[in-house]
Order: sequence, then structure tokens, then C-alpha cells
Amino acid sequence: MVTVGSNFYRRTRPRTDFEDLVAERSFAPGAAYVKSKTANLLFGAELDRRLRRAGSPVRSFLVHPGMASTPMHDSARGFTQKALLAVGKALLSRPVEQGALPLAFAATSPAAETGYLLGFSPRRKDIRIHFDELVRPADDLALAERLWQLSQDATGVRYLDGDRAERT
Repeated sequence: MVTVGSNFYRRTRPRTDFEDLVAERSFAPGAAYVKSKTANLLFGAELDRRLRRAGSPVRSFLVHPGMASTPMHDSARGFTQKALLAVGKALLSRPVEQGALPLAFAATSPAAETGYLLGFSPRRKDIRIHFDELVRPADDLALAERLWQLSQDATGVRYLDGDRAERT
């Protein structure tokens, strides 16, 4: 299992009260992006912990592709956002094929390890895969457990619940 996150979770502290997932509020694309990637990291790490507790050989890897040149960057609105994105792309962006390398590494390499965020350093010319420690909020075990429970409640699916019987 490979879950895609973003290094932005380190620099931005999004609200992580995931109970508001269905609340209708004003939508801020940047904040929603960071919050979704943080949730991906929390959920992927919790999945790996649960798989290990269950004795499964399956692993859940966390990766980030860095800033890859994708059509997502064409959605900037307003002069400031477009200017910041243009500068970011010029300094940090990689070809989309390079952005896929951390995902392929996690999915296929015996050297891949769980419990880390696998991906590139910010230096565009460095295409080595780095193993970065998770930091807050992505390393918050209680928050990961709460997101897992909210996901189960929202979907009605129980999976890897330890002693409780698994239900779908």
C-alpha cells in the first residue's frame, strides 16, 4: 500500500479537527490540500500500525513526490497565487516522471521502510529517495486513531479493529 502525502504538512499547521469533514464552510483550496495530505499521512501510518499488530505481511508506505509539474498547478487563482506558483515551479518543480519515483520505490523496493515519509529533498537536482521522520501533526497517534474511527463511522466499514470482529 502506498499513500501519497506532501511535505507541506511540516510547514503548515492545518486544523486537524477532522470532525468537520462534512461541514459546509467556505473552501480554501490550499488549506484543503494540506489538510487532505496530512490526513493521508495519518491514515497511512495508522494502517501500517494496525497491519503489523494483526501480523500481516502487508505494509503501508508514506511518500511525497515533491513538486511535480502537473496540471494541478494550472488552477492558481489571482495574481499573487500565480506568481508564487511560477516562482515555486521555476525553483523546485520536477518532471512528472521524476515525481513518480518515490511511489515506484515504495511499491517495489525491498529497501523501502514504513514509518517514514519517503521522497525527495527540496533540492531539485537531488533525485535520491530520502527517509524523513514524521513530525507533528503526522506523528500524532491519538489524532491518527481518531481519524481512523471517524473513517469507520462515516463508511460503516470496520477493518483491523484488533479484538473486535471485523464487519463490512
